[in-house]
Amino acid sequence: MLEVATGLFARNGYAAVSIREIADLSGVTLSSLYHHFGDKRGLYIRVYLTEFGKSSARLEGAIGLNGTPEARLLSFTQELCRVLSEPGPLFRLAARHWLEGDADVVRQLAQATVPEQYRRVREVIERIAPQRNATATALAIYALVYGLVTLRPFEDSLPWKSGISRSPVPMAEFALRSLLPEVDWQQVRLSAK
Repeated sequence: MLEVATGLFARNGYAAVSIREIADLSGVTLSSLYHHFGDKRGLYIRVYLTEFGKSSARLEGAIGLNGTPEARLLSFTQELCRVLSEPGPLFRLAARHWLEGDADVVRQLAQATVPEQYRRVREVIERIAPQRNATATALAIYALVYGLVTLRPFEDSLPWKSGISRSPVPMAEFALRSLLPEVDWQQVRLSAK
C-alpha cells in the first residue's frame, strides 16, 4: 500500500489521487487501507515520513561522523546534495508538496524527521563560526542546496550557466563556501580523506 501510494502521490500529487485508486492498485480493500492509515491524509503523511525517514537517517549519519566540525559539516552537506539529487520519490514528493503547500504536513514532517539532525548541524556551525547565527546558517545550507538542485531545469533553459557542478562534492563545497567563506572547504575535503 505504501509503495503504491508513494508512486501515485509523487507522480500526481495529493489532490489528484483517490483512496480508492490506492486500494485498487494495491489489491486491498478500502476498509483495510482505512484500518492501517486512518484516512487518505494519514496515508499521505506516512508516505512522507517513510521517505523522509530514509534520507534523515543518512543525513544524521553524515553529521554524526567522527572528525573536525568542518569535516562533519562538509560530510553532511555532501550527503544533503546526494539525497536531494537522487531520482526517486523523495524529490518528487518534496517538489509536489511545496507546490500544494500544507503547513500541517510541513510541521509534522519537520518535527518527526529533522530535530536531531538540525540540532547537530547547528552545534557544528557554532563550533566553526561562533559569531554567526547558527540557526539561520543551518537553514541557509538546507535552502541553498535545495535551491541548487530544484532550479536545475530553470538553469538548463537559460543561455548562460552558473558553472556550479551538479556533483555532490563540488556542489556542497560551493554552498559552504558561499555561507561560511572563512573556511577553506577544499582543504577540509582533502584533509578528511
